[in-house]
Amino acid sequence: MDTNIAVLQGNLTKNAELLYAPNGTAIGKFTIAVNRKIKEKEETLFMDCTIFGKYAESMVKYLSKGRKITVNGYLRQENWVDNNGNKRSKIVLIVDNIAFCSSNNNSNSENSQNSTSNTQESSTDYNSINIDEEDIPF
Repeated sequence: MDTNIAVLQGNLTKNAELLYAPNGTAIGKFTIAVNRKIKEKEETLFMDCTIFGKYAESMVKYLSKGRKITVNGYLRQENWVDNNGNKRSKIVLIVDNIAFCSSNNNSNSENSQNSTSNTQESSTDYNSINIDEEDIPF
């Protein structure tokens, strides 16, 4: 049996975007930056992520630039033809679950404490989501 499971933790590179498919299904799109350090060298992976349905509508308002999240789901290759007729493709993470991470900013203990409690408060209702296959428009 083949397995396609991905778990990534990183920071959002910009605020999430909410779009709607022609059939009315909500589509949330965002990108996370995932850092990895190998010896002295650090590399960053920028992963485009997509979430569907009612969860996309409820989650995108919490997905703001700089916020640290953990996402899991599966990888899908998207293919298209650009304006010049060239075939293009990219790998996208289709998100099944989102968890909000606590703030690691310790420079100002009051702000850090508020940020952490706000994150925990926000994540109480939306700590994780599961997507029903019926919500996916393809």
